[in-house]
Amino acid sequence: AGEVVGVKYEKDGEVHSAHGPVVLATGGYGADFSKSSLLQQLRPEYMQLPTTNGVHCTGDGIKMAQAIGGGTIDLDMVQIHPTALVHPKEPEAKTKFLAAEALRGAGGIFLDKDGNRFVDELQKRDFVTGQMWSHNNGPYRLLLNSRSAKTIEWHCMHYEGR
Repeated sequence: AGEVVGVKYEKDGEVHSAHGPVVLATGGYGADFSKSSLLQQLRPEYMQLPTTNGVHCTGDGIKMAQAIGGGTIDLDMVQIHPTALVHPKEPEAKTKFLAAEALRGAGGIFLDKDGNRFVDELQKRDFVTGQMWSHNNGPYRLLLNSRSAKTIEWHCMHYEGR
């Protein structure tokens, strides 16, 4: 068994090499819901959640690197985004379209299933997600009034087009 000590690459028809540490950045694995997925192995408690990752985010590059002895770090650090758009015709779809923090920043508020506000929406996404977990009274809704929506009208039009 060898070790990775650099890379060879082709540029403009010429082969080049560079020696030193190699970092392979392949993308995430948050859209792999198979029984053998990295998500199942590392964070099985998240398997029931939808994802805002594209369906292509299945960890194939990570698995390839692991298969030949590549090391990994912090694969258990999975970020849960607190807001995504739910398509009315596909409410149970595993892949959702991400709803950006701009909606909260413009004045959007979170309400729980009983219509109660439960979090400071301007906090970081990890904090907001944590409050959703501990409050445990979903489904949650993010609401913008017309004045708030007007401040990011271009953003709202983008989402309406989805």
